[in-house]
Amino acid sequence: MNIRELTIEEVRKVYKDHVREDFPREERKPLSRIEKTIKEGKYLCLGAFGEKGELLGYAFFVFEKEACLLDYYAVVPEMRGKGIGSAFLQEAVKNTRAEVTIIEIEDPEASVP
Repeated sequence: MNIRELTIEEVRKVYKDHVREDFPREERKPLSRIEKTIKEGKYLCLGAFGEKGELLGYAFFVFEKEACLLDYYAVVPEMRGKGIGSAFLQEAVKNTRAEVTIIEIEDPEASVP
């Protein structure tokens, strides 16, 4: 697994192809706000990629002083349940270099009708 910062073009693609599918509308920030915060240096978007360059998952962090909040995090559906999420999360948090990382966890089954 290769983890690296996403380009702005990749952020747009991940947002349109994945964030919109993985998170309910009321939990999504507008893409324009994410782009603005990236330009301000207060937002970091990481991608995990497989051997063939395919996206395995993404992690979006927002920064405030020495702390960061994991804003969006998901593994692509076809790769879930294979341990990629745990490994990616550990490495993604290391990549932030923040003194404190806040991770809010929701039970995905809680939203299923």
